[in-house]
Amino acid sequence: MIDVCFRSIAVDCPALEVSDETTVTGDPNFDEDTNLACPEGYDFHLEEYKTDRNLNLTCEMGAWFIGDKKLSTIPECRGMVIVCFPSIY
Repeated sequence: MIDVCFRSIAVDCPALEVSDETTVTGDPNFDEDTNLACPEGYDFHLEEYKTDRNLNLTCEMGAWFIGDKKLSTIPECRGMVIVCFPSIY
């Protein structure tokens, strides 16, 4: 008896082009979950994901999704902006 395994290739999803600071785990070339993560000192550039440290993306119907939300822009890590105000004495 021969066991044969098939993996579904997610060729219909666009390539994940993210910043060098964005860690991508999982295999975005196959139909499986892909995780994006930002290192310390960075956050996701899209406002709705700024407080998240990790995001789980899935490839469905030729598009990337986070949960039920279809993404028009892939979140990527950017350096946090820290605003300092001078002390007034």
